[in-house]
Amino acid sequence: MTTKDFIAIADGIKKHNAHQLELPEFGRQPFTITQIHAIADVLYASNPKFDRFIWLNYIAGKVGPNGGKL
Repeated sequence: MTTKDFIAIADGIKKHNAHQLELPEFGRQPFTITQIHAIADVLYASNPKFDRFIWLNYIAGKVGPNGGKL
């Protein structure tokens, strides 16, 4: 997998979680931190250059998609 793939997955998680908080009536739950870490494990296994710290912080809204400032 490539950086673009990692960003796309993170964007999907962020979008899903944002919508679940805005629209709880649909009955779906946001991803938990445990689930997000499990996904990070799979991504690292697919590419040892995967930077878990940046990826997790991007999902948390602390950095941009490549680890830079927002």
